[in-house]
Amino acid sequence: MSGYTAPWSETQASAANTAQTLSHAAETGRKHLVTGIIVQFTVATPATPILWELRDGDGTGTVILSGGAGPGVAGMEIIRSEPLTDKTTVGSAVTLTVAAAGATIVSRANLIGFTI
Repeated sequence: MSGYTAPWSETQASAANTAQTLSHAAETGRKHLVTGIIVQFTVATPATPILWELRDGDGTGTVILSGGAGPGVAGMEIIRSEPLTDKTTVGSAVTLTVAAAGATIVSRANLIGFTI
């Protein structure tokens, strides 16, 4: 298929009580489509909701999707066969930001998608 790029996945763990930013780098002339977001917590479960945002571009780009995980849960996941949103920009990175989870809690984030 012309212009097709294999699916990709980015994974990152935070330090305890630390926000994190996870990106898939921009590709000239191509658009990233996200099909999955997974956020997991280790050591303990958060006492309050932990917010996440999917952004077009870097960590300061336009928020195109957002949500929360918790309280009292070990994480959340959204996995789809179709893209979660088509509001990404050609030639731009896609970025997932996850707020700090508190005290000794470590978050692990996965961003899954493909590029066209």
